[in-house]
Amino acid sequence: MSMTPLELTQDMDVPKIALKGVTKAFGPKVVLDGVDLDIQRGESVVIIGGSGTGKSVLLKSILGILQPDAGTIRIDGEDTTHITGRDRERAMAKFGDEARAAFAEALTRDGDDLTALYYSARILTTDGRYEEARRLYGVVQSRLAADDGRQQTVAAEIAALDQSAQTAATVQAQIGGMVAGLEARLAKNPEDPDGWARLLRSYRVLKNVEGEKRVLANLDRLYADRPAIARDIVQRADRPVGAQ
Repeated sequence: MSMTPLELTQDMDVPKIALKGVTKAFGPKVVLDGVDLDIQRGESVVIIGGSGTGKSVLLKSILGILQPDAGTIRIDGEDTTHITGRDRERAMAKFGDEARAAFAEALTRDGDDLTALYYSARILTTDGRYEEARRLYGVVQSRLAADDGRQQTVAAEIAALDQSAQTAATVQAQIGGMVAGLEARLAKNPEDPDGWARLLRSYRVLKNVEGEKRVLANLDRLYADRPAIARDIVQRADRPVGAQ
């Protein structure tokens, strides 16, 4: 019986990261030459080497920024060597706070670490912190030679960031209009659990902490003698849009 990626992730004997025969060359220069490496869950590994020996290329290959010329890369047992798009984002999400902490630590040691700056910018983009991400990408661009091939990679990331920022602004404007309508609706009829759930979810999508606090305070006041209704509203707000 074949095992799905989800089943593989639950097998504690499967390494968190597994590289087998990973090879990467740039023209005649072989940077990674048949690398085999297993990193277990909870294990910390330090890769040491001089400039140009392949540390960044190895990391970029694991994260999918570069594709190896040969070999396989598995994350939680899933072959991620050639996946792209949403499948790649899903695989990288498995690193979560581990990746954030690693790059933050790298910048603490060396604020000029271009690899850490680049990946920190990608994390900021994922978080929707577009201006901060753009600033870090700008730092990376300024420190690369004009003819450095990595300039194209950074430029592509900035273009994708700009598109994401524009989409996010459009969505926020739409949700902002919904919020105004919901607030007017609730002002007329506070006994509207569905309205409260939608308003709370909207504030969360907008990352409006103060708005969320106001809704929760209103729920505590309105349903002080009916806490089950307040709990149900909060639970409904936690569900994905369209899952009511």
